[in-house]
Amino acid sequence: MAKISESVIEQIKSRLTISEVVSAYVNLTYRGGRHWGLCPFHHEKTASFSVLNEKGLFHCFGCGKSGSMFDFVMEMDHLTFGESVSVLARKAGVELREETPEDKRKRTESEALQELYDRLTNSFRYILQNSDRAAHARRYLENRGISLEIQEKFGLGYAPAPSQWLYDFLTDKHYSASLLEASGLFSKRNERVSIFRDRLMFPIRTWQGKTVGFGGRDLTGESTAKYINTPETAIYSKRSVVYGLYEALSELKSRKHAILCEGYFDVMAMHQSGFTTAVAPLGTAFTTEQCKQLHRYCDSISTLFDSDAAGQNATGKALVICQDMGIENNVMLLDHAKDAADVLEKNGSEALGKMLENKTPGFEYLVLSAINMYDVKTPKGKSAVFSHVRSYLEATDSEIERQTYIHRLAEILHVDDASIVEDLHHRSSAQETRKKAPETSPVSIPNLARVSSDMFLMLCLATKREEFPVIRNRINVADLEDSLAVDLFTLLEDATRNDLGKTDEVFLQMIDDERLKQLVAISFQSGAFGHNLQKGIDSSLDRITLRKFEKKKKAMEDILGFAENETPDENSSEIRRLVLDIQEVNQEIIRLRGRLGAGVEE
Repeated sequence: MAKISESVIEQIKSRLTISEVVSAYVNLTYRGGRHWGLCPFHHEKTASFSVLNEKGLFHCFGCGKSGSMFDFVMEMDHLTFGESVSVLARKAGVELREETPEDKRKRTESEALQELYDRLTNSFRYILQNSDRAAHARRYLENRGISLEIQEKFGLGYAPAPSQWLYDFLTDKHYSASLLEASGLFSKRNERVSIFRDRLMFPIRTWQGKTVGFGGRDLTGESTAKYINTPETAIYSKRSVVYGLYEALSELKSRKHAILCEGYFDVMAMHQSGFTTAVAPLGTAFTTEQCKQLHRYCDSISTLFDSDAAGQNATGKALVICQDMGIENNVMLLDHAKDAADVLEKNGSEALGKMLENKTPGFEYLVLSAINMYDVKTPKGKSAVFSHVRSYLEATDSEIERQTYIHRLAEILHVDDASIVEDLHHRSSAQETRKKAPETSPVSIPNLARVSSDMFLMLCLATKREEFPVIRNRINVADLEDSLAVDLFTLLEDATRNDLGKTDEVFLQMIDDERLKQLVAISFQSGAFGHNLQKGIDSSLDRITLRKFEKKKKAMEDILGFAENETPDENSSEIRRLVLDIQEVNQEIIRLRGRLGAGVEE
């Protein structure tokens, strides 16, 4: 990444508060001088994620994640620092400077793809509404019972049948061949042939409402793939997008509850029937990334997957993911119907609404499903039922909740609670390595009160970096024993020599070690190193100097002992010199101890 002008960082910070940025992802409430919300980086039920506008930093007291608004956007949207600056600069209306050619190429391509997909959404929509060639698509929607209001809400469109129509349409709009190749809209075998031909088009939108992909439903009846989606592109990752989230967002924020369906038509059928928090994964596989997105806005999820084997298998996996995230979960069941869209088409909205009045708690659903599959009168059947619900039990964070489930399962299987507990603890080696924390290795939360004198000094200097050029003349890096403090000293030296890191955000980006980065970020947010800064610096320097003199005294005493053994004459010049040197060092030690007033923290 080329150096980003620090004036750009300052302009962004002057126009945006970190709470504005974070609140687009997390519901925040203000109390005690800062904003609080559920951490988006790990599952929790009590808000431990704090945002402090005065410092421009966030910190989670649960998982230890800390940083600036740029770090937050990097984590949430999987961006580099440069990309996060670009995102926030656009949001703040700040002009960017100093990008690398590669950064600029990627940004330009992403922006061009975004504009292309947004334009196509409008074009496909216009064709569906107005073109004679889309008449059969309009009849299809009418037969499926999808109202015009819902069609408009979800931006439905139509892609014409001619294989090269889309290519000709876009080249006439002056889109380059390279961009069309990167768009995911065309066949890899023939760059002019669209993968979407005679298909009903479903825009796949981010939570912000930007179209990043399409789903297409075949209307010919001849394709082996009834539904196809845009492949992965620079702006689209199937694992990270939730279909219908944008359309459901306002209701999700107020109701705190999502209904997880299987497909496009199911989501639309639910919204049409008044269940306006319905969303869907793109395919039956509900991912952890998608669950994290939903958890920003809701604390309970109901699944409503198809009643076939694939749908029920997906239900079980989704329940475990929700339980692992600490989200209340249950299952909606449709009697004698395959899916919500089928009920809407055949029986209408009112019938669908009545069917969905009852919910089955997630654990109860898994147990009942297992009982229907296995003979619980036999030992093997009982073991199979346990295996079926085991992942859910392991995903349960609350010991009270887990014990309740174990007791209920023991009653059903007519076994002792202890038997289930014993089996649960006999995990395979693969299950032993499973972690409930975020997918990346968790970083232990550093305790500022217990840092070494070395680190205390370096954190003081990181907080007030303009003091470093003066202080570095009073200390040598060799005097530091704490390896992380040595790393921070080196970073401060690099920042000083290269005129970098004048803002906290840029300085944090210079730190590669995650634990050190967390420590520095926490020190920035806490403000602990901003009070009586000079006193803290002087005290730390005295402690480090005291430690150096004590080590020196010990080494000199060892040499003196050796010299006395080798030369018994107390008047030898070497022994006299050593004694005098030790006395001088001891005077320094006494002086430093007196100034510190108490012993050394080591």
